[in-house]
Amino acid sequence: TLMASQPIRLGIHDFINAQPLVLPLKMDAGRLNLDLVFDNPARLAAKLKAGELDIAMVPSIEYLKNADAYRLIPEVCIASRGPVGSVLLVSKKPLGEVRTLAMDNRSRTSVALMNILFNRRLPPSVLKGRADPDPERMLQQNDAVLSIGDQAFLLEEGHPNLTVYDLSEEWFRLTGKSF
Repeated sequence: TLMASQPIRLGIHDFINAQPLVLPLKMDAGRLNLDLVFDNPARLAAKLKAGELDIAMVPSIEYLKNADAYRLIPEVCIASRGPVGSVLLVSKKPLGEVRTLAMDNRSRTSVALMNILFNRRLPPSVLKGRADPDPERMLQQNDAVLSIGDQAFLLEEGHPNLTVYDLSEEWFRLTGKSF
């Protein structure tokens, strides 16, 4: 239990899609007795699990893996029913010809969703590896890239010959449910 004088350690990512939550929290952190900790979603999940945070914005897959250990805060999430532009599978080749796939190491949910959405469309022999979030370098060294966050927005701009799959759009098309 926390004492009233101790600030609540709140882990949150600072991607553009979180700004409707981040901006008010930044303005009111002192009044709300919050110690804001900014990091990427995967590291926030690790910090929450290690007890370094009291509350955190974590990948939804993390909750599913540890549902008994966590409590959800109702009506607070980042969700979409269409394209978001910040969770992308980008390929230089048709998916059936992809041999190497680099996945942004900051996300867990996006990797799980990509596997669900594209498992049958990617060859079973595709080599998947985690990589630092440098989409240009990832794309130079691989046939396809799973990119998340603000860096994903940059991928489409300079590469007109890429095929881009927005995971949010694909998820909604497949399930009819929010991403």
